[in-house]
Amino acid sequence: MRSRFEMSKVLVPFCCALVVALCACDGPMCIDRLTQPELASAEPFTNVPDGAAIRIEGDGVPSGRIQVDLDGLESAGTVGFAVNDPWRQEQVYYSGVLLRDVLAHCVDCDSVSQLVVVGLDGYSAEIDAEVLEKWPVLLATRCDGARMSVACGGPTRIILPYERYPNLADARTISVWNIESVRVQ
Repeated sequence: MRSRFEMSKVLVPFCCALVVALCACDGPMCIDRLTQPELASAEPFTNVPDGAAIRIEGDGVPSGRIQVDLDGLESAGTVGFAVNDPWRQEQVYYSGVLLRDVLAHCVDCDSVSQLVVVGLDGYSAEIDAEVLEKWPVLLATRCDGARMSVACGGPTRIILPYERYPNLADARTISVWNIESVRVQ
Protein backbone atom coordinates (compact mmCIF):
# COMPACT_ATOMS: atom_id res chain seq x y z
CA MET A 1 0.00 0.00 0.00
CA ARG A 2 1.31 3.46 -0.93
CA SER A 3 1.93 6.08 1.70
CA ARG A 4 0.16 9.45 1.60
CA PHE A 5 3.41 11.06 0.53
CA GLU A 6 3.78 8.71 -2.44
CA MET A 7 0.13 9.26 -3.40
CA SER A 8 0.52 13.04 -3.20
CA LYS A 9 3.49 12.83 -5.61
CA VAL A 10 1.10 11.34 -8.17
CA LEU A 11 -2.16 13.11 -7.36
CA VAL A 12 -0.90 16.69 -7.02
CA PRO A 13 0.58 16.89 -10.56
CA PHE A 14 -2.48 15.11 -11.96
CA CYS A 15 -4.89 17.51 -10.24
CA CYS A 16 -2.85 20.53 -11.35
CA ALA A 17 -2.90 19.33 -14.95
CA LEU A 18 -6.64 18.71 -14.73
CA VAL A 19 -7.31 22.22 -13.38
CA VAL A 20 -5.16 23.79 -16.12
CA ALA A 21 -6.96 21.75 -18.79
CA LEU A 22 -10.39 22.68 -17.47
CA CYS A 23 -9.52 26.36 -17.25
CA ALA A 24 -8.13 26.41 -20.79
CA CYS A 25 -11.28 24.86 -22.20
CA ASP A 26 -14.61 26.60 -22.06
CA GLY A 27 -16.99 23.68 -22.21
CA PRO A 28 -16.60 21.48 -25.29
CA MET A 29 -14.55 24.05 -27.23
CA CYS A 30 -10.87 24.74 -26.68
CA ILE A 31 -8.92 27.52 -28.32
CA ASP A 32 -5.31 26.46 -28.79
CA ARG A 33 -2.51 29.05 -28.90
CA LEU A 34 -0.37 27.69 -31.75
CA THR A 35 2.24 30.43 -32.20
CA GLN A 36 3.17 33.48 -30.20
CA PRO A 37 2.96 36.87 -31.89
CA GLU A 38 6.12 37.99 -33.67
CA LEU A 39 4.77 41.52 -33.92
CA ALA A 40 4.74 43.70 -30.83
CA SER A 41 1.31 44.73 -29.62
CA ALA A 42 -0.18 47.31 -32.00
CA GLU A 43 2.89 47.15 -34.30
CA PRO A 44 1.56 47.61 -37.83
CA PHE A 45 1.70 44.91 -40.48
CA THR A 46 4.17 45.31 -43.32
CA ASN A 47 2.35 46.46 -46.44
CA VAL A 48 2.85 43.94 -49.27
CA PRO A 49 1.88 45.42 -52.64
CA ASP A 50 2.27 42.11 -54.51
CA GLY A 51 1.14 38.68 -53.40
CA ALA A 52 -1.23 39.94 -50.71
CA ALA A 53 -3.74 37.50 -49.27
CA ILE A 54 -6.06 40.20 -47.93
CA ARG A 55 -6.64 43.93 -48.10
CA ILE A 56 -7.65 45.88 -44.99
CA GLU A 57 -9.02 49.33 -45.69
CA GLY A 58 -11.14 52.10 -44.28
CA ASP A 59 -11.44 54.38 -41.31
CA GLY A 60 -8.29 54.58 -39.21
CA VAL A 61 -6.16 52.33 -41.41
CA PRO A 62 -2.80 54.01 -42.15
CA SER A 63 -2.86 55.42 -45.70
CA GLY A 64 -6.45 54.17 -45.89
CA ARG A 65 -5.38 50.69 -47.02
CA ILE A 66 -2.90 47.93 -46.21
CA GLN A 67 -2.31 44.64 -47.99
CA VAL A 68 -1.05 41.68 -45.99
CA ASP A 69 0.22 38.26 -47.07
CA LEU A 70 -0.41 35.03 -45.14
CA ASP A 71 2.97 35.07 -43.39
CA GLY A 72 2.29 38.63 -42.29
CA LEU A 73 -1.13 37.70 -40.91
CA GLU A 74 0.27 34.72 -39.05
CA SER A 75 3.00 36.92 -37.52
CA ALA A 76 0.24 38.33 -35.28
CA GLY A 77 0.16 34.93 -33.52
CA THR A 78 -2.04 31.99 -34.44
CA VAL A 79 -4.77 30.11 -32.65
CA GLY A 80 -6.89 27.18 -33.67
CA PHE A 81 -10.03 25.32 -32.75
CA ALA A 82 -12.18 22.48 -33.99
CA VAL A 83 -15.69 23.14 -35.22
CA ASN A 84 -18.49 21.13 -36.70
CA ASP A 85 -18.33 22.78 -40.11
CA PRO A 86 -21.93 23.29 -41.29
CA TRP A 87 -20.91 23.15 -44.98
CA ARG A 88 -18.62 20.14 -44.84
CA GLN A 89 -20.83 18.33 -42.32
CA GLU A 90 -17.81 17.16 -40.33
CA GLN A 91 -15.47 18.26 -37.58
CA VAL A 92 -12.65 20.40 -38.96
CA TYR A 93 -9.69 22.04 -37.21
CA TYR A 94 -9.20 25.61 -38.43
CA SER A 95 -6.29 27.84 -37.46
CA GLY A 96 -5.32 31.41 -38.17
CA VAL A 97 -5.51 34.76 -36.43
CA LEU A 98 -8.35 36.14 -34.36
CA LEU A 99 -9.88 38.97 -36.36
CA ARG A 100 -9.65 41.32 -33.36
CA ASP A 101 -5.86 40.64 -33.25
CA VAL A 102 -5.58 41.48 -36.96
CA LEU A 103 -7.36 44.77 -36.35
CA ALA A 104 -5.06 45.61 -33.43
CA HIS A 105 -2.20 45.81 -35.94
CA CYS A 106 -4.14 48.08 -38.33
CA VAL A 107 -6.38 50.47 -36.42
CA ASP A 108 -7.36 51.77 -33.00
CA CYS A 109 -9.83 49.01 -32.11
CA ASP A 110 -11.87 51.33 -29.87
CA SER A 111 -12.84 53.33 -32.97
CA VAL A 112 -14.18 50.29 -34.88
CA SER A 113 -17.95 49.96 -34.92
CA GLN A 114 -18.33 47.49 -37.75
CA LEU A 115 -16.45 45.53 -40.39
CA VAL A 116 -17.59 44.67 -43.88
CA VAL A 117 -15.90 41.47 -45.05
CA VAL A 118 -15.95 40.94 -48.83
CA GLY A 119 -15.24 37.69 -50.67
CA LEU A 120 -13.73 37.24 -54.13
CA ASP A 121 -17.22 36.49 -55.47
CA GLY A 122 -18.56 39.83 -54.20
CA TYR A 123 -20.46 38.32 -51.27
CA SER A 124 -20.15 40.58 -48.23
CA ALA A 125 -21.13 40.42 -44.59
CA GLU A 126 -21.21 42.97 -41.82
CA ILE A 127 -19.67 42.05 -38.48
CA ASP A 128 -20.41 44.33 -35.52
CA ALA A 129 -17.58 45.16 -33.11
CA GLU A 130 -19.56 43.53 -30.27
CA VAL A 131 -19.33 40.18 -32.05
CA LEU A 132 -15.53 40.52 -32.23
CA GLU A 133 -15.37 41.27 -28.50
CA LYS A 134 -17.65 38.42 -27.45
CA TRP A 135 -16.71 35.61 -29.84
CA PRO A 136 -13.45 34.15 -31.15
CA VAL A 137 -13.97 35.22 -34.77
CA LEU A 138 -11.16 33.48 -36.60
CA LEU A 139 -9.57 34.73 -39.79
CA ALA A 140 -8.61 31.19 -40.78
CA THR A 141 -5.53 30.63 -42.90
CA ARG A 142 -5.32 26.85 -42.47
CA CYS A 143 -7.67 23.89 -42.48
CA ASP A 144 -6.50 20.75 -40.67
CA GLY A 145 -2.97 22.21 -40.66
CA ALA A 146 -2.69 23.00 -44.39
CA ARG A 147 -2.95 26.38 -46.05
CA MET A 148 -6.30 26.71 -47.79
CA SER A 149 -6.53 26.99 -51.56
CA VAL A 150 -9.16 29.16 -53.20
CA ALA A 151 -11.02 25.96 -54.11
CA CYS A 152 -11.22 25.12 -50.39
CA GLY A 153 -12.43 28.57 -49.32
CA GLY A 154 -9.02 30.17 -48.85
CA PRO A 155 -6.65 31.75 -48.69
CA THR A 156 -8.61 33.21 -45.75
CA ARG A 157 -12.10 32.73 -44.39
CA ILE A 158 -14.14 33.65 -41.34
CA ILE A 159 -14.78 30.80 -38.90
CA LEU A 160 -16.89 30.96 -35.75
CA PRO A 161 -17.57 28.40 -33.03
CA TYR A 162 -20.76 27.33 -34.81
CA GLU A 163 -22.01 24.92 -32.16
CA ARG A 164 -21.75 27.61 -29.47
CA TYR A 165 -22.96 30.64 -31.43
CA PRO A 166 -26.56 31.47 -30.40
CA ASN A 167 -27.92 31.60 -33.95
CA LEU A 168 -26.39 29.29 -36.54
CA ALA A 169 -28.06 31.19 -39.39
CA ASP A 170 -26.34 34.43 -38.28
CA ALA A 171 -23.01 32.62 -37.94
CA ARG A 172 -23.33 31.21 -41.44
CA THR A 173 -24.21 34.65 -42.81
CA ILE A 174 -20.97 36.23 -41.56
CA SER A 175 -18.78 33.24 -42.45
CA VAL A 176 -17.28 34.73 -45.60
CA TRP A 177 -14.70 32.65 -47.47
CA ASN A 178 -12.22 33.56 -50.21
CA ILE A 179 -11.83 36.92 -48.45
CA GLU A 180 -10.60 39.74 -50.65
CA SER A 181 -10.96 42.65 -48.23
CA VAL A 182 -12.00 43.80 -44.79
CA ARG A 183 -13.46 47.30 -44.68
CA VAL A 184 -13.23 49.03 -41.28
CA GLN A 185 -16.07 51.38 -40.37
